[in-house]
Amino acid sequence: MVGTPLCCGCSFVGVVANQDAGRGSYARMKQHMNAHVSETHMTMFENATAEVRDKLATMCDQVRRTMSGRVERMFQEISRDYMTIVGSELDRDRGMGKSEKAARKMVESAITQSEIAFGGVLV
Repeated sequence: MVGTPLCCGCSFVGVVANQDAGRGSYARMKQHMNAHVSETHMTMFENATAEVRDKLATMCDQVRRTMSGRVERMFQEISRDYMTIVGSELDRDRGMGKSEKAARKMVESAITQSEIAFGGVLV
C-alpha cells in the first residue's frame, strides 16, 4: 500500500528537459518549477487527498469484511456450543436409549484420544 506520493508524480510534469547550459540555467529551472507548483498546487493537493481517501476506503472495506467474517464465525461457534449444551440437557430430560448412549461414549472417547494425540501440536 505504501508507494510514491501522488504529488511527487505531479511535480515531475513541470520539469522540462533543459538543453540549456551555462549561466542562469539553474535559476531558470527553479523559476519554471516555482511557476508550475504555484499553478498546480491545489490540483496536486486535491489529487493526493483523493488518492488517500480511496486507499482508506478500500482499507476500511477490507477491515469491515474481515471483522464481519470473524464475528460470524464466533457467533456460529457460540451458537453451536450453546445448542450442544442445551441439546444435552434436553437429551437427559427425554432419556437416551442404550445404543445412543454407547455411540455417544464412543464419539467422546475418540475425541478425547485425538485431543491427547494432537494436544502438543494444537497448543
